[in-house]
Order: sequence, then structure tokens, then C-alpha cells
Amino acid sequence: MTIDEVSERYQIPAEILREYEGWGLCGADSVSWQCGKQDLERLSLIMTLHDIGFCKDEVEEYMRLVLEGESTREKRLRILDERRGAALDDIPRREQKLEQLDYLWFRMQKEQKEQSERRPGDKKKKQPAGLWKKQDALHEPAGICFIFFILSTFSPHTDAVHWRLSHLHSLR
Repeated sequence: MTIDEVSERYQIPAEILREYEGWGLCGADSVSWQCGKQDLERLSLIMTLHDIGFCKDEVEEYMRLVLEGESTREKRLRILDERRGAALDDIPRREQKLEQLDYLWFRMQKEQKEQSERRPGDKKKKQPAGLWKKQDALHEPAGICFIFFILSTFSPHTDAVHWRLSHLHSLR
């Protein structure tokens, strides 16, 4: 089979097959490919490594360690632990992005609702600068976070703070 035929039959991107071939892992010549069970297992691992964020060089290094066998198990575990740690460190940043997206979504929904409720010719009521509306804080994610910060900073009763936060969320 050709690389394209193997790619189509096993749903493996041709680029990954070329990497595999370039590393000399398949034992195939450039014309004919025969994928055995071991080849498919290795290709599956390569695809997984790419999916979890390994670059081409990192995949090649990892696969070389796999081929060296059990003596490299600890090093491979360290590599995976480092990648896992980096993924865990990324979670708070992604959560913050989600909160920001939710805030923007909420603001757009609120503006749309206000526009649909306004009669033609009515002017939008402007709030004087610097005034903070309690109802905004109860509904907007940023406001909830601010209230939680204030409550947790000044309250000696963290259970009460958590109850207050869950109560604020229920008001949404």
C-alpha cells in the first residue's frame, strides 16, 4: 500500500505516516507500506502525543525512548508528568478566559434585552459615572467574583462566605 492508502484505510494523517517513515520506525520502503499491529499501536501513540500538545521533535524523542524499552520507563513517566503539570497549570488561565467570555456574553444579552424593551424614540438612560448598581454585581460574573473577594477577605466564617457565594449564584 502507499502512504495515502494506509492513511485512508486506517484514518491516520499522511503527515504522521511520513514522520513515522522518516524516523525509520516502519521498515517500509518509500513505495510499499505494510502496517502490522505493532505499527498501528505506535502510530496510535504518535497521534495521541500530537493531540496532547507534543511537537514533532518531542514525539520523536518520546518514540525513541519507547523503542529503547523498559529501561526508559522512568524518563517517559517524567516527560508525561511534566506535560500533565503544564496542563494543570493552564486550567486557571482557561477558567479566567471562560469567565471573561461569560461576562461579555452576559453584557451583550443584557444590552439586547434593554434595546428590545425600549420604545422607539426613548433614549437610553445613562447612569452617572462612578455609581455601582447592586443588581449588576449580582448578575455579572466579575461582580460576583468581587463580592466573593470582599466577603472572604473580611469574613472570619468561610462557610458563610461560600453559602453567600452560592446564594448569589442562585439569584442569577
